[in-house]
Amino acid sequence: MANGDEDQSKHHRVLNREPVFLNPKHKFPYRAHNQFQLLIDGRQFYRAMLADILSAQAYILFETYLWESGEISKQFIHAFTSAADRGVQIFIILDNFGANKLEQEERYLLKHPQISVHTYNPIRLVKLFKNLHRNHRKLLLVDGASAFVGGTGVSDSPVPILY
Repeated sequence: MANGDEDQSKHHRVLNREPVFLNPKHKFPYRAHNQFQLLIDGRQFYRAMLADILSAQAYILFETYLWESGEISKQFIHAFTSAADRGVQIFIILDNFGANKLEQEERYLLKHPQISVHTYNPIRLVKLFKNLHRNHRKLLLVDGASAFVGGTGVSDSPVPILY
């Protein structure tokens, strides 16, 4: 067998073997046919997220720490309510402290039979140090087919450029 054929044969065996568990303790197998894309800034991130929300067919799961009223917020609210109007079920979890700049008028726009909004760990004086437990997750899952992890919250504030 020529050296190039041997390399291709070895590569072929690797791709067609049983799922590989990255950490045998957790049993999360690698799944074939996944795609990953690094989104560099808020413009890329928001554009891709909003496009997937607007194309959702069944459900959306969204979790974020920071959500502030503004133009970006209006775009997300429009995308969520448009999806909800098409019958998409939407579940949103907001950190109570991180979303304290989301104005009541915009929260009201999320009141829809297809949209369920919950806040994580409301601030209470009697809880003292438990108020410091915050939800800094940033997740978006659309129809179980598209996921966004990390990134930024929903805010018009620019992310500083670090040199």
